[in-house]
Amino acid sequence: MPDEMQMRTAGPGDARVLARLCAEVQALHARQRPDVFKDTDAATLEAWFRAVLAEGSATAWIGAVGGEAAGYVLVREERRPGNAFCHDRRWLEVDQIHVHPTFQRRGVARALLGRAAAFAAAAGVHEVELNAWHFNGPARSAFARLGFRVKTLRFARQARS
Repeated sequence: MPDEMQMRTAGPGDARVLARLCAEVQALHARQRPDVFKDTDAATLEAWFRAVLAEGSATAWIGAVGGEAAGYVLVREERRPGNAFCHDRRWLEVDQIHVHPTFQRRGVARALLGRAAAFAAAAGVHEVELNAWHFNGPARSAFARLGFRVKTLRFARQARS
């Protein structure tokens, strides 16, 4: 973890900080894929984070540098029962991660993802997964530098040919 960075578990009272950080990456997604992602306002994002953290369906950490929120990661434990083709699966899904541009390339994402990996290991979960949209090349490159490897590729096409 960067020497000057402090990390803490986020709670419902951190919804405003998380919403502010999330709004940056949400805007990128909405610009690139308006057919999928909504333009969202701070109040809607804040209410979403407050609810998710209060109900305990996700865990989040905030990394701060010099007392300022530099980034966050939000994770969920996922399970998929086995079937005729696949074994039971259990993994930690990085549902969201964002580092404010001012703090990028300073080890914040590495520290946040390291915290998520430690959380997974402590829970007996052996794999941490995440996804990135193809249009987000900088995120894909960062995840590769941080040790994530491509596991699957998902393709799409219009229903009408």
